[in-house]
Amino acid sequence: ALNKNQVKLIFIGSDVSQNTKDKLAFLLRKKKMNLLNYFYSRKISSWKIEKIIFKKLAYNYSFNKTVISDGRLQLKWQEKNNGKQRQLPITMYHQSQLILNGKKVDPTLNVIGMPKVTSKRGENTAILSFKISPIFNALLYISLVGWIGLMFYGLVQLIMHLRN
Repeated sequence: ALNKNQVKLIFIGSDVSQNTKDKLAFLLRKKKMNLLNYFYSRKISSWKIEKIIFKKLAYNYSFNKTVISDGRLQLKWQEKNNGKQRQLPITMYHQSQLILNGKKVDPTLNVIGMPKVTSKRGENTAILSFKISPIFNALLYISLVGWIGLMFYGLVQLIMHLRN
């Protein structure tokens, strides 16, 4: 846990011109959290982001984080009480999918995209995945077909030029 002097350093800083990103990185290293750079796309001041992260993650919950198949992130934690609301130390994007204890959930998100879920008593497991849009797959396919067609056209032109 952070002591009062460290908290004062994060929010006030010994030098006013000190970069806010450095302060945020210091906070994240102390809390051992791996957050994505999602909040840069939101219109929130960096000071508000620091306050939100500190307020939501000030307590040291022991989350076991593991990367599993297909690049999914698995979080496991123990809960003493049933129905307790828990802020997860992850950030969700628009196409993120969260599965909590085997069931797909649509959690409430705070301003920077951190999900709040209702956990059960005992071991809880949350799996975060990212679903690629079908539009992206279609555009990727069109792009590949276009490049192959362009290479084929260039090859045909080269062969015709060499024959003449």
